[in-house]
This record gives sequence, structure tokens and C-alpha cells, in this order.
Amino acid sequence: MKKNLSRQDLTWFSAAALLVMTFISIPFWVGRASQNGDLLFRGTYFDESDYAVHLSMMQAGRMGEWAYQMRFTDEEHPAAYLRMFYIALGHFSKRIGLDVETTFHLARWLSGFAALYAIYRLCRKIFAETNLARAAFSLAVLGAGAGWLQLLLGAPLEPISPIDFWLIDAYVFFSVSLFPAFSFTLALMAGSLNLFLDYLESGKMRNVLLVCLLAPLSQTVNPIAFAVMDAAIAGAALALWRKNRKVESHHIAALALIAFSQAPLLVYNFLILSRDPFWSQFTLQNQTLSPPPLFYFWGFAPFWLFALGGIFLALREPNPKFLALTAWAASGFAFAY
Repeated sequence: MKKNLSRQDLTWFSAAALLVMTFISIPFWVGRASQNGDLLFRGTYFDESDYAVHLSMMQAGRMGEWAYQMRFTDEEHPAAYLRMFYIALGHFSKRIGLDVETTFHLARWLSGFAALYAIYRLCRKIFAETNLARAAFSLAVLGAGAGWLQLLLGAPLEPISPIDFWLIDAYVFFSVSLFPAFSFTLALMAGSLNLFLDYLESGKMRNVLLVCLLAPLSQTVNPIAFAVMDAAIAGAALALWRKNRKVESHHIAALALIAFSQAPLLVYNFLILSRDPFWSQFTLQNQTLSPPPLFYFWGFAPFWLFALGGIFLALREPNPKFLALTAWAASGFAFAY
């Protein structure tokens, strides 16, 4: 395919992305419009506690701070350079003269478009046929689970509900709808895989260097999210070696460079979250146990048959693009569970 999207492609994507972003913003608009003397919209329709934490960190950034410190505790603790996205967004809100809540939703739109664009570019790279690429994009963005069937069959909403209703980052639509940090991370991940696949085709080291910039940038948002992309990148390289029956030394150098670029922040986050007396306790208290495997089965029920078939084909025929997606999906499930 062409390196740049055609005008027709851009037109289709722009219309599709605008439709998605408009639709997912309806709950926010309805909430705002429903406010009156007795009702006050909390600013989001789901996960109000995290939303409040994100706004508090934006306020901290707006006041000139760069280090992360919890605003909803009176216990003394050291500030740390963790999850910098919302702090940086607070600095940005001051620069452009908007309040933090308006800036949050502006970032939700901008990062949402960036994530959708990166996903569409990746679909266009993987599938040569335009219709297949657009179908893949639509399924990736709009795909949802069948966890609601669990409710019909008697599954409780408490203490563990079907993952469709709470595991935000399992679904692109859910992620893009709520938090700009999720969209920003998705954009970095999909963009990085696109760059590395280009590198395997063209040999341009510039692409690897760009991945080395995007990977640590992703770590400033979520310390471990890029791990699934590391698996995808390694899977693509392994598939190409298998296809060519040859291990390329410059590929090994590229993989090592990408890994090394993530090491400093990985070590820093590990020391803070596992060794600091306060933050290590936060880590222990902040663990979310995985639901039983049956919940994952229902949460992605419509896609299992197709996904398993695709994985089988990817393993049988050493295609770097398909094996990268296989590694992404498999490692995502493994880390989640």
C-alpha cells in the first residue's frame, strides 16, 4: 500500500472518526444538559473516582507542579514522577487559558482522533484491500463482548460483573470514550507497531529511533502498557526470521535499542512502586484481581472463533504483520489475567 493515505481514505476515516467521537460524547452532553438546581453532573458517566483523581492531577499541573502526589489522602508521602499525562495536561490547560475540565474533554477528543487514526493506519498496513482494512478498523473500534448474556443467565453485578461493564481498556470504544490517557497510549502503541513494520520492510533506522521515543513516552502514562507492544514487535521480527530462515543482526540491534530505551523508566517505576515505603503500600492496595476465565470468554465471545482461526493462520504462515497482532492479543490476555 502507499505510505500516505489517499484523499479518499482520509475522507472515509475523518467521517468515521467524527461519527465515533460524536456518538461517544452524547452521554456527556446529556449529563450537562440535565443539570438543574437539584442535579449536578459529575463530569463523566463512568468511573467518577478516577475522573476526580485525574482532574486533581491536572489542577496540580496547572499550579506549576510536575511530580505526582495523591490529593485524596492526608497521609504524608513523597511526590513521584509517575503517570505524568494529566499533570502535563494541567500545564497545557494553563497555557491555553481553559479550565481543567474543559481541557480534559478537549484532550479526550484530540487523543481519541489520534488513537483512531493510528489504528486505521495499522489496519491499512496489514490489509491490502481497502474494504478489509475498513472492516478490521470498524471491528477493532466498535467491537464489544457478549457479557450481557451472563446477566441474562444470572451472573451478578457484584462483586464481579461481566468485564464489558468495567474493564475499560479491554475495548477501544470504551477507552476512547472515557479517558484521554487511554487514547493517547493506544495511539503510541499502534503508531509504534506501524513504524516497526515499516522498518522491517524498508530498513529505515529512523523508524526504530521514533519507536525509542514513543515507548518511554508511553511509560510516562502507564508504566507497563507498552509491554504488549514489545511482544508484538518481537513477534514481527521472529516471523520475518522464520520466513527468511535467517536471523538479521540489524534486527537484533533494533530490538535491543527499543528495549534499552524503556529500561530507565522501568527501573525508576519499579523502585518507586515496589521499594518506596509509601508507594509500595499503594501498589499492594491498588491491585485488581482478575475475574475467572469464563468472564473473558463471554467478554469477547463474538470474536473467539475468528481470532483463533486467525492465530492458526498466523502461526502456520510466517507473516510478520499477522504474527505481530497474534503476539499483541496473546500477551494482552496473559498480562490481564
